[in-house]
Amino acid sequence: MKHSINHYDTDSNASDGEQKERIDDPDILDYDALTNRCMGNLDFVNKVLIKFHERLPIDLGEMEQALVRQDTQLLARVAHRIKGSVANISATGLQRVAQEIEDMGRAGCLDDIPSRIEAFRKEWDRLREWSSPVLSKTTS
Repeated sequence: MKHSINHYDTDSNASDGEQKERIDDPDILDYDALTNRCMGNLDFVNKVLIKFHERLPIDLGEMEQALVRQDTQLLARVAHRIKGSVANISATGLQRVAQEIEDMGRAGCLDDIPSRIEAFRKEWDRLREWSSPVLSKTTS
């Protein structure tokens, strides 16, 4: 199994100075790929992740509104845009679900989209949980 990240993070339940290595599932975020894409600039990696987390709720809301209006073309376009965003940060789990939503929208098949949006939200929750300690170091 490839380890996506090679940084250390303080465990809030650990005693002072005790560290744990964050070995993460590349399906959540392939940190090595993201770091390479950002030419090794960790400050830029963090800025990209912060911007992603700020923008995604807007895009997700737009996708949900398209579903409510049963606008499959808009749904597919927004899912495509989200897919590009998650690909840029190397979040392959999110990318896979966004692709499924895009494909369903293009096919005009709305029946399974609510469950796929829920799956997307769960993947995003996993990413937020992963990135929270990393981002708190740069935003505090």
